[in-house]
Amino acid sequence: MTQISGRCRIENGLLSETIVYNTPRKSAIFDDGSFQEILLNRAEKLIALYKAADAISKNDVDATKLFSALKKSNTT
Repeated sequence: MTQISGRCRIENGLLSETIVYNTPRKSAIFDDGSFQEILLNRAEKLIALYKAADAISKNDVDATKLFSALKKSNTT
């Protein structure tokens, strides 16, 4: 936006900026409220994955290190 407003050679600068854009038709898919359900479903799967990784790595130092590194890489 700074670059765009800088191109408008007006003495005191712009008073406002408005962005006009089109949205794809796909965005209307979630108008029924299903987006939250989809996100919760994904979160539940990730939690199950983390629990499985913890169970698999129990008493296995190498697996614990591996899964710990993977968990850290997914949170950044």
